[in-house]
Amino acid sequence: MQTFRAYLLNAEGRIVWGEWVEAATKEDAIVQAHALCKEGTPMVELWLGDRPVAEIPCATPREAEASHPH
Repeated sequence: MQTFRAYLLNAEGRIVWGEWVEAATKEDAIVQAHALCKEGTPMVELWLGDRPVAEIPCATPREAEASHPH
């Protein structure tokens, strides 16, 4: 297991919250970090130590529906 840090960013790109994420792989950590998305959080950054691992965009329900039409 690796310990990642997920930072929830506001619309200005500033950190508003951080969460520790324990995951076996980078891909698992990305899934867990994406689950932290909530209203008002446009982006989550995932870090491993002092290295950025991923920028995870958080889609609002309206944006998600627009990108996946029925």
